[in-house]
Amino acid sequence: MKKKTLVMLVLVGVLIFGAVQAAWAAWGQGAGSQATPVFRNLAQELELTGEQAQKIQEIHRNCYENTSALRQKMWDLRAELRSLRWDPSATREQFEQKIAEIQDLRSQFIQQRQQARDQIRSILTDEQIAKWQQLCPYGSQGRQGGMGPGRGQGFGRGMGPCPYYNAPVNPGTSS
Repeated sequence: MKKKTLVMLVLVGVLIFGAVQAAWAAWGQGAGSQATPVFRNLAQELELTGEQAQKIQEIHRNCYENTSALRQKMWDLRAELRSLRWDPSATREQFEQKIAEIQDLRSQFIQQRQQARDQIRSILTDEQIAKWQQLCPYGSQGRQGGMGPGRGQGFGRGMGPCPYYNAPVNPGTSS
């Protein structure tokens, strides 16, 4: 009887240890990180010319600089929104106003990113655009858009499969 109990305890311990190890190994593996390597050199994979690569880097740099103030303002508004949650005198209208401001800034941000994608598309050949769409079928935000819970760790959606700007699946449409 003691031998059976001991064998059962050891077996349960091994199963629990295995489950913990499997869960630990999966930590941080969102959908995007399972689907695509962490680093992808699109300049090489798209066989960009030196001039194309330079122009695209300039577009990325300009987009980053042009959206810097928007990102900072969105960050600040989100902090203000979190603070409102703890303010006993906060009203529903205040929440709705902050959310509307964030949504307005987000749409401006998306519009500027779309302009950058359009500029990049104008530099690429049709073959390069087709390959870009194949390499990054869901764009930079992944299949479901954006980061999942856990700030990129855990069992969330993870980062999207492409580290660069979206390329729409159907040419002529925006993502």
